[in-house]
Amino acid sequence: RVWLAKLENPRQARCSNTLWPGEGVGWPDSEAFLIDFPEDIISVHALGDVVLFASRGAWYTLTGEGPNYMGIGTFGPPVRLAAVCGPIWHGGCCEVAGGLIYQGVNGELYKIDRQTLEVTKLTDQTRSWVWKRATDYSTGGVKALVVGATTNPTKRYAYLQMRPSTLGTYLNSSLVVYDDETQQLYLDTGACAHDTY
Repeated sequence: RVWLAKLENPRQARCSNTLWPGEGVGWPDSEAFLIDFPEDIISVHALGDVVLFASRGAWYTLTGEGPNYMGIGTFGPPVRLAAVCGPIWHGGCCEVAGGLIYQGVNGELYKIDRQTLEVTKLTDQTRSWVWKRATDYSTGGVKALVVGATTNPTKRYAYLQMRPSTLGTYLNSSLVVYDDETQQLYLDTGACAHDTY
């Protein structure tokens, strides 16, 4: 299916018909293809066969197969994951082999486990000095913002471009690399515009 969020009603997401090879995406005009959530949904992410819906306060997933092309069938009610918070924005999310990395609205980095859907704070498990150095140059106590995220083809590494959230330029950005195999964060000082670390 294809999923859409940030609709006219921000507390809804819409799904397409089930996709079939060689056929276009079908968007039935039926209420069965609209899902209601308790909060505004700001992004949708696929994690294997699981679809995750993000609000600023939480993450949700669905159960059930949903409607068929005739609108028969439903999804179960949204299930809230045990997360401290949702993402700041969709561009700060990155899929890795073990799950989904995201920056929460509180500025911290989190990972949703692919198998269990458990949410853990990365900065608790990794070398905290990396995160501190990546955020030291922000002003007013505001942490750095992940302005771009991508992964390598094997999805072992997540590359997070970070910059002070109070500045309007990318010239002060740093590259933080997350190794999903060792569960470590690294600061790539060679990518920094000002190498003061």
